[in-house]
Amino acid sequence: CGTSAAATLAITVNTTPATPGAISGSATICSGTSNTYSITAVGGATSYTWTLPGGWTGTSTTNSISTTASATSGNITVTATNGCGTSAAATLTIIVNSAEINLQGNATNIVDGSTVPSGSNHTGFGSVLTCTGTILRTYTIQNTGTSNLTIGAGAITITGPNAADFTVGGITLPATVAGSGSTTFTVTFNPSANGSRTATVNIANNDCDEATYDYAIQGTGSADVTPPVTPTLTNLTAECSVTPSTPTTTDNCAGTVTGTTSTTFPITTQGTTVITWTFNDGNGNITTAN
Repeated sequence: CGTSAAATLAITVNTTPATPGAISGSATICSGTSNTYSITAVGGATSYTWTLPGGWTGTSTTNSISTTASATSGNITVTATNGCGTSAAATLTIIVNSAEINLQGNATNIVDGSTVPSGSNHTGFGSVLTCTGTILRTYTIQNTGTSNLTIGAGAITITGPNAADFTVGGITLPATVAGSGSTTFTVTFNPSANGSRTATVNIANNDCDEATYDYAIQGTGSADVTPPVTPTLTNLTAECSVTPSTPTTTDNCAGTVTGTTSTTFPITTQGTTVITWTFNDGNGNITTAN
């Protein structure tokens, strides 16, 4: 009789999915931002399980997930699953930048973008003599966030119409301010002309939503209205002729001022001659002495 034809059953052997490949997406992000992470689809996987750092939101069973970050850094992991089991996890370490810059002057907040200088927070410098005066103000950079605030080399600049009248000092850059920490810097006002002098302070940093913190500053250069000190002159007595030494005095702006007179020397006229000396500081202020 013989042998029948064969009956056949196709058998498919499944295995546990392979470990997912590298997770794609930004590894350094800002708190509160939305970010998407993904992996290449794993062969044989029917679903995926994602885990996120504490406080993050987002859920997915596919090879891609959309998230909203909290202020917490940590690991994003993903595993692939099918009926045979679950793969090992792929991991991406995430650093969340939660630095938060704030500026104070005179222990009073300075609002980012402020365009109206004020004496209360020392963005208004007040008045100083243009000829000799300077005013120094100290500002505090605060980091009210939890991750490091970084201020790069050359990151504090002064711009604006009279920027050259203001000088940054009192800080070494680059600088790092730890979470809840602070540092200080100074601005010195040295007017080059009389009247209102204005500029803007700019602080470049890694705060996610205030990457350039800026505020207006203003000072006034005052004209010199103080005359030179009136000197005490000594009377001279001589015979035949006399040529007195030229007297000097001091001035708050000009320093030493030398007297001038219209009297012709030597004096040969007998009797008393009154010499009037004039002391001009060059700023329109004059003192005379006899």
